[in-house]
Amino acid sequence: MPRPAKPWRRTQDGWYYAKINGEQVKLSRDYEEAVREFHRLKAEQPTKPAVRSVSHLTIGELANRYLDHAQANKDVSTYDSQRFRLRKFADYVGRERRVSDLTGELFDRWTHQAASWGTSMRTAARATVLACLNWGVENGLLASSPLASKRRGRYDRRVRILTPNELATILGVLKGSIAPFIQFLSDTGARPFSEAARLTADMVDWQGSRIEFARHKNARKGKSRVVYLAPHTLALLRELADRYPTGPLFRGRKGNAWNVAAFASRARSVPGIAPWTAYAFRHTYITEALSRGVAVSIVAELVGSSTATIERYYSHLDQRRDVLREAARRIADG
Repeated sequence: MPRPAKPWRRTQDGWYYAKINGEQVKLSRDYEEAVREFHRLKAEQPTKPAVRSVSHLTIGELANRYLDHAQANKDVSTYDSQRFRLRKFADYVGRERRVSDLTGELFDRWTHQAASWGTSMRTAARATVLACLNWGVENGLLASSPLASKRRGRYDRRVRILTPNELATILGVLKGSIAPFIQFLSDTGARPFSEAARLTADMVDWQGSRIEFARHKNARKGKSRVVYLAPHTLALLRELADRYPTGPLFRGRKGNAWNVAAFASRARSVPGIAPWTAYAFRHTYITEALSRGVAVSIVAELVGSSTATIERYYSHLDQRRDVLREAARRIADG
């Protein structure tokens, strides 16, 4: 059931929220102040530019409108990936094709036409198109979605946990500009590209040994995102800050912030180590913390996730047979 068009109170944090122009907005903890802020924001909403008749709206027009919204309201990496997928979709089905002419058969054919796409890529592609259509319905651009009965599918659970020996080997082999980036990921469990790669010197609280990200994955849920720094991690950042007082602290060979492609090309292989990605350090950090008995709620706070997500996706203790073996031994021994 949709939220009412007035402020409502979320019991988890005590704040009043409202939905404005399709976006959930945090208002105030005081109801009267929340109502005033709600009406102020509603009054400031610009008049939506006219579009062609709903029945004649094209794929290209809807995609452009949705991407304008995504660029203004979503994380940069999310916007980039959605733009890539929607352009692929529009090119395949035809930008001038009317949205009302889309069929489920055409949609399914598109998601299976790229032989290089794996299960997760297909799921992400389908999710983006469905999100675009649903946004069109929510904002009055479409009477209904022609793909309302379609589902995105499931993502593969691709998880890579690094053993202590693998981690030591990687940190010992990879030198140069990638080394401090990997060390930071290993020390903090931060998200590689939406957090660590965007870190600048002025974002570090040097006295408090912490980093608070103003923009992060869960900002719209009213949550904060703080990365706490060990002394040696703070020293690493201080050294980088002296070298790069402005701009990203972690840079590749060409001086640009790390991204997925640059990282993959630089860390493609380490002798004796099975394939791994930048996210392996985050998975390993979380799993190591849990295996040492750190409470799930604490781990969730440290990595900026929810306890439910940690328990469902990130514990990965099934891959730590040594931990499970020791736990079984302790139980058996009483």
